[in-house]
Amino acid sequence: MSMYGKSLLAALGLLLASGAFGSVSEYQLGFGPFVGKGSISTGAQVRTATGYDLSIARNWELTDGLYLGPRFEVANSFVNAKSMHEGTSSIATYDNRIFAAGFKLSHKVGTPTSFAQGAYFSAVAGRGYSKLSIDQSSDKLFDQSLYGNISGNYFGAEIGTWIPLKGRFGLDIAMLGSLYQADQSEAPGTSAGNVIGQDGALELTASRHVPGDGSLSNQVSIRTYAAKVGLSMGF
Repeated sequence: MSMYGKSLLAALGLLLASGAFGSVSEYQLGFGPFVGKGSISTGAQVRTATGYDLSIARNWELTDGLYLGPRFEVANSFVNAKSMHEGTSSIATYDNRIFAAGFKLSHKVGTPTSFAQGAYFSAVAGRGYSKLSIDQSSDKLFDQSLYGNISGNYFGAEIGTWIPLKGRFGLDIAMLGSLYQADQSEAPGTSAGNVIGQDGALELTASRHVPGDGSLSNQVSIRTYAAKVGLSMGF
């Protein structure tokens, strides 16, 4: 079973085990893709930030129509950034896998016949694990580098509204924001590509990067903001 599956089963077990602590409760399972932009501490221009998340939450009623409870989520995001240096274009793509937990505060709004019937806010914190690919190209060079063993702390927030569909299903429309602070100091990597030599001949290149050789900054901070449209189910 994958790490995603194990994490979701563990979260579901915690939520079910917590049933004795609340008399009024509701489980909610959600899934949705998101797309947006952001910024990165390396100074590169973030072109896109895309991905999807899967979450499960349990809500206890605090007052009439106001609910609070734990939220667990796993997510996969792809952050694509571009930079230029002395005529060489560099495109970096971070493939981030996120595991986080926090809370969700929601409030029922409107009437049973209104368009939107709920608004919510959630905040989570956890860990991220990443892979990085860097494509460099110029008139005389094409090189692709791959790095692993990148990880760090993740913080995310989401605010949105819930629109009822048929039966137990609903549509979530939300805005997301996140901060991912990753450690790259122990990230090994490999490179492969080609270069045009002084005699005009095409030469194949290959190399291995070791941690601390200066090919990557030790720390990187990635901030993203995105819009999400997802499907949720209550049970």
